[in-house]
Amino acid sequence: MKSKHIRTHSLPNYLAVLVALLVVSVPSESGAAPSGTSHTAVSKDWTVTLWVARTSARAGAPIPATVTVDNRSDRSADIFGCPGTNYEIVAGNSAVPNSPAIPTVACGGKLGPGVHVFHTKVFTVYMGCGGAGNPPCGPKLSPLPDGTYRTQLILPSSKPSLPMPRPVTLTLTGTTSKARVPDCREQQMTETLNSVQMKPTNSMTAWYGQVTYKNTGAECEMERSTVVVQAETGAAASLRALTKRSSPAAKGSPFTVQHNGRAHTWLEVSNVPPKNWKPGYCPPIAVSGLKVSGPSLAWHLNYFALPPTVSICSLLAVKVVSGALEPGA
Repeated sequence: MKSKHIRTHSLPNYLAVLVALLVVSVPSESGAAPSGTSHTAVSKDWTVTLWVARTSARAGAPIPATVTVDNRSDRSADIFGCPGTNYEIVAGNSAVPNSPAIPTVACGGKLGPGVHVFHTKVFTVYMGCGGAGNPPCGPKLSPLPDGTYRTQLILPSSKPSLPMPRPVTLTLTGTTSKARVPDCREQQMTETLNSVQMKPTNSMTAWYGQVTYKNTGAECEMERSTVVVQAETGAAASLRALTKRSSPAAKGSPFTVQHNGRAHTWLEVSNVPPKNWKPGYCPPIAVSGLKVSGPSLAWHLNYFALPPTVSICSLLAVKVVSGALEPGA
């Protein structure tokens, strides 16, 4: 039995200048990739296989593909078509036919016996711009709308003719999205400190509270981890910052706050006593209030007085803990 030669061909980008030259085949030991989706068509002298790497993709991104042509005869065949157009693949459907452009210039050559693998791509963009049914022209071709499409393969003319594999069905996404909800603005949110309570922590005093934001305006969106809490000491006219704490990172996407809806975060202030600490070792410092930012770091720091103050030893670290911003009352 006569052994077959496998030749691979890389095609130029579809926007490249068309050059009327026959593609030179290069020996290779591999054909189309084993994974992906493939369809094959067979005739007396030819076997043509279309392989597409994946059937779901983001619109606008090309999908790797190959076209494998097996000339099973023992003679070279005449082919007609130009590099950059032969084996080009375009996605289209009934709403967006997206027919590939075929140049009127004819290029000719021969395809010898054996297997020829042409490396190409499925283009998921409009093949034109301006005019009826096409988007306006810009610096690059526009991606196709979300939807289901079928591949459209251009094969060269030949004697005898090449059989056409059936199309591969594709699902394209990523171009249709909901209008984004605007970020919550400081001017539309009222901020209150509530549910303040004293609780023991390591036999010492700590204060626990909840900051609530009420949306007095239109629907808006908040991030989950944007709150900063700062402990303050001294009279209102001469406050001094003791320590600052940002909310920890939170899993999950931003959330929407409806009109009159609420979001909240919890916070706590206490001290961290070292081992064998005794109250007489140092004079106390009073944490008289908290400054709370957010939900955006661009928002002001709102001061909340603590009723009453929390006594902290000056030699100890002040512990401020806050939770991530969450929806709800």
